[in-house]
Amino acid sequence: ATTEIYTLSLHDALPIYFKKTILDKTSFFRTNLNHIDLSKSSLYETKFVDGVAITDSIFKFCNWSFGHFLNSEMTGVDLSGATLNGAQFINSDLNRVNLNDILANETQTKLIFDQSRILDSSFKRAKLEQTSFQNTKFTNVNFVESLLTGGDFSKAQLYLVSFNQVRIADPSHPIIFDNAIITESMFQNANLQNARFAGWLAMFFHQCIRPHQHQNVF
Repeated sequence: ATTEIYTLSLHDALPIYFKKTILDKTSFFRTNLNHIDLSKSSLYETKFVDGVAITDSIFKFCNWSFGHFLNSEMTGVDLSGATLNGAQFINSDLNRVNLNDILANETQTKLIFDQSRILDSSFKRAKLEQTSFQNTKFTNVNFVESLLTGGDFSKAQLYLVSFNQVRIADPSHPIIFDNAIITESMFQNANLQNARFAGWLAMFFHQCIRPHQHQNVF
């Protein structure tokens, strides 16, 4: 059975706690969620679609496997430590999102961020297998000490993006940057063995070898 929630608005100056709550297979449509704490909750196959706005909320260590976040936006959200196997973030805005220590390590399912816009966000120590960022726009995003085996950045636009101590676990599944546009970004101590850059465009490439002045968000 699934639960569908439409046009719900939860606003509060203090967090509304749903820690360790089971919200599996729940669908949210055109919903505003502010100051919600869903830490360690189960959101298996839960969907936030078509105009959902999540602001200043906490999803730490939740299990959001095979969930959907489509045509929506999140701002100031902490997803650190979340399990996101097979999750899809498509055509959505992620602004100031903490994606540190997220886990998507099932090789048979892809974590997808296609056609989204990721701004002022951080992927530190993330463990990502077969993750797709196709046609995604990045601005001031940090990938630090992360595992990006099979990451696909085809046709992505990367501006002020840092790849610091990034590695892959299996050279047969390299990171792909085909037809990507990479501007004022940095690759430092990154193990990109067999990475593919077919048709890519690098602007101000000299800045790819030294840190830019923007600070990490998280």
